[in-house]
Amino acid sequence: MKTRYIVLIAIGIFISVFALTLILAPAAQSSGPSTTNVAIIPVHGVITLSGSNDLFSPQTASATDIVRYIEQADDTRGIRLIVLEINSPGGSAVASQEIASAIQRAETPTVAWVREVGASGAYWIASQTDYVIANPMSITGSVGVIASYLEFSEFLGRYNVTYEQLTAGENKDVGNPFVRMTDEQRAMLQAQLDSIHDYFVDDVAKGRNLTEEQIAEVRTGMFFLGAQAQELGLVDELGGRYELEAYLKEELGTTPRYRRYERQRGFFEQLAGVFSPGIPVGVRVTS
Repeated sequence: MKTRYIVLIAIGIFISVFALTLILAPAAQSSGPSTTNVAIIPVHGVITLSGSNDLFSPQTASATDIVRYIEQADDTRGIRLIVLEINSPGGSAVASQEIASAIQRAETPTVAWVREVGASGAYWIASQTDYVIANPMSITGSVGVIASYLEFSEFLGRYNVTYEQLTAGENKDVGNPFVRMTDEQRAMLQAQLDSIHDYFVDDVAKGRNLTEEQIAEVRTGMFFLGAQAQELGLVDELGGRYELEAYLKEELGTTPRYRRYERQRGFFEQLAGVFSPGIPVGVRVTS
């Protein structure tokens, strides 16, 4: 008898969670290319090359998918504007640059809509669009690159633990957490980060038509509120959905009709999204 009640309770919980995921899931887009004139492409979560297929992993933005969506929208008859809906702290420098390059290649005019966060690699993406709208309280900019790792060499020595590794090439194990980095190796890695930073800054400067004075102020890696970012030339307009729709209507000369480009999540992915933790802001090498 008790077993029957347990089974019924379990079924009830499953049905409730299923109904909840259906309520929270985004509605499928029914309008096709012939009736839509604006493509919406989300850039949500940490930016990676391929995203994450892990059931319980936090949301990530797949550069592979986003580049494909940009190309598809650019080739779709009737799509006159492409909107990148950004809420991301950045991520992989390579993945961010790939999306930025896809925007540069697109012939269809592009718009970046920065909602809560558009920092680091996410701003790299936004800076390559034709027009940037950001919430005045959003975290925007952070034109910098960071690399970090844990170092355990002193910990091992304190407890008389030895670590041995054979390598061919004196710098093969640079960044190994069990070996203290030399000053020469640290300088070498810093030079690599500086090179990535230069690519980042150069793209932002060209995309936003910044003066040398503006470049000097934003290249420090500091993040700005949306209102500050506008004063520095990083943002064109402050606002949210209303301002975005007003801009799109003015550019189109008619009512915007949207088509959302994103991978449709299955039931178990939706289930994971209900219980998933917040977006992490720390990754090993990010821009």
